[in-house]
Amino acid sequence: MNGDFERAKATARERMTTRESIGRLNEKELHATLKFFFDPDETHHEVKLAAGPVADIFDGKTVTEIQTGNFSGFRPKLIRLLEDYPVTVVLPLPFHKTVCWVDPQTGERSAPRKSPKVGAFWDAAPELIFIKEQLFHPGLTVRLMLLDMEEIRLLDGWGNGGRRGAHRLERLPVALGETVEIRRPEHLRALLPDDLPRPFTSAQYGKRTRMTGRRLTAALKLLQHAGVITRCGQDGRRYLYTDNK
Repeated sequence: MNGDFERAKATARERMTTRESIGRLNEKELHATLKFFFDPDETHHEVKLAAGPVADIFDGKTVTEIQTGNFSGFRPKLIRLLEDYPVTVVLPLPFHKTVCWVDPQTGERSAPRKSPKVGAFWDAAPELIFIKEQLFHPGLTVRLMLLDMEEIRLLDGWGNGGRRGAHRLERLPVALGETVEIRRPEHLRALLPDDLPRPFTSAQYGKRTRMTGRRLTAALKLLQHAGVITRCGQDGRRYLYTDNK
């Protein structure tokens, strides 16, 4: 599988530097790599379907969509696709990440620096909450992929040398990690840390997943919606949750 991933990276990089990429100029390398990884046959890429939408991959039977974010905007397309086709949605998640910065005036790139954050499957929860009503549709498979990535950012923000509020230019795939498929509610257990107490508070869940605010709220709502956890009481003003094992 790692060999397939390396071949997909090489093919995507080649296509994006040749005239074959004309018409897909806004496509990012991560997106292109995953298309070649899941289906090396380029005639299956960017296929206009009879139902209307353009599929990232369509092999004649199944649609595969590579989603690198914005599941809120993607939901209407997913609903339309599920009316006619089995659909696999792929969500790549940064596992180990290095970051480098590009000067917008000179194009000079800094040396890459390793991010201290290590990704996990529960990082997907704030996106999956947007498709919670479709998540367990019999025709849908969601595939979460942990990938080592190199993130390239533009120094066009403010403070700290223009890094705060800076724009992300690209995420380059480096290496393939673990994968989890979600088709049934019990598969969402991948979004629960192993060391959660029973019962646990939202603060305890947030501390272990490094989520706060709306991201944390969305994750807990998703897990409750799926029946993976249940609100089981209160400790003062804090809600308590339990894992429904």
